[in-house]
Amino acid sequence: MGSPSSSGSLVAILPCNDLDASERFYNRLRFVRRDEAHTDYRILSNGAGGHLHLTPAVEDWLVPMASFRTATARAPS
Repeated sequence: MGSPSSSGSLVAILPCNDLDASERFYNRLRFVRRDEAHTDYRILSNGAGGHLHLTPAVEDWLVPMASFRTATARAPS
């Protein structure tokens, strides 16, 4: 039995309540958008094989707004 092949890349599709805020967060982690064509779907890359696809979440599906406000109030800037 052979070993699994490794492409050296990872793709994650993440539903987001706020695409702009999510993109800014991942920019701080060195993920940048390569394609400006779509405003409602963002594809970010870190240049080392990591790709994030940011897509709008159904309202309140990911984090209820009250919990989101509490979490962001505690988050370091």
